[in-house]
Amino acid sequence: MRQPKKIIERKPENTRRLIGYLASSFDDYIASRTLFNHNMLVQACCLANTSFEKYFKAFVDLKGNTIKAKHNLEKLLPTLKDFDIELYNNLNIGFLQELTKIYDTRYVGDCPKGYNFAILRNKYLAELDYTYSLIEPKIRYSMKGKEIRDTSYEHYFKTKNPLLWKNNYVLNNISKTKFIESLDYVEELRVYELNGELFEVKYHTEDSKNDGIFNIEGFKPTGNDHKSFKLSHLAYQEKKE
Repeated sequence: MRQPKKIIERKPENTRRLIGYLASSFDDYIASRTLFNHNMLVQACCLANTSFEKYFKAFVDLKGNTIKAKHNLEKLLPTLKDFDIELYNNLNIGFLQELTKIYDTRYVGDCPKGYNFAILRNKYLAELDYTYSLIEPKIRYSMKGKEIRDTSYEHYFKTKNPLLWKNNYVLNNISKTKFIESLDYVEELRVYELNGELFEVKYHTEDSKNDGIFNIEGFKPTGNDHKSFKLSHLAYQEKKE
């Protein structure tokens, strides 16, 4: 387990909001992991977005700044960069940007023509766990000098809670590349440019790569007949006996 570099000392009346951000962030993180592990990828991304949003807002709160951004992780990054430049430099900004983009599917009917994405379960789950493992140790708090108790993350870690440990390449000491490039599950969506019709497809693939790229075009139209589309990855074909 990573240990926090510093402890935040705050008055009790100034700590309630901070505790709320951290607790809710962890709950959303665990819920996101659960959804990824059950192939509900869009919903998992939405909760991943709110998990990081709340933790980043905790950084904003500690800096004493006013929180203006809502649900847009990119707008919260300047404060994060100011709070801990080393942490900022270790984040995959493209991943965070894509989470915010996918969050818009809460109201998919309002998404513009051409809106699209491709989500790969293992790739997104791996980056979720990696990112949370970086930010989680950054904030600890104490009130009136009392001993700091384990955070929920630390408790789940010590008790081997499967909600945290299942398919967590970081905690299970698995190669990130091996985890991502194993058989994966993909969900793609596109609001078709021609008529605004919604297209979705779900499939398995062995074509995923640990390349750090998350802005992947989903269900891309090909040709001029407006009838042909290309998947972002090669679909897995089961071997027949």
